[in-house]
Amino acid sequence: MAAAWARLEKADDTLYLYLGPKVASYSQFRIVGPEILFDPNAGKSDKFTAEEIEDLSQYFRDHLSDAFSENEGYSIVEDAGEGVATIRLAVTALDASLGLLNISVATKITGAGLGVAALEGEMVDSLTGEQLGAWIRWGTVVVCSKRV
Repeated sequence: MAAAWARLEKADDTLYLYLGPKVASYSQFRIVGPEILFDPNAGKSDKFTAEEIEDLSQYFRDHLSDAFSENEGYSIVEDAGEGVATIRLAVTALDASLGLLNISVATKITGAGLGVAALEGEMVDSLTGEQLGAWIRWGTVVVCSKRV
């Protein structure tokens, strides 16, 4: 993914983005991750269980899936194939000092909260691995789960 970072352009104060010309030719997407690329318990007084981190990962997958498929938008698929782009996600930082991770366990991930996260992503052709796009985003994340 190193070549991707050289292509990133500042979109706003919280987003660097590269979208290649072939992105528009894809209508099916496969979401992988997010990987958690930091120690969620390093230097924090509040420790997080593997289940809480998985809930956070599921939230990001669900949110992205919903955004892509909203209003009969794009198809979200499970398998690689012809015309399928794979979206790979990573959470690279999480600030537990703002609500998202410092409220009660019941609302910590599955309820409503507010926090700061850093996310990285890459979109590649699911068969060839050709890079189609990449991004780095950081800033406020609003979590409002559909689960009760």
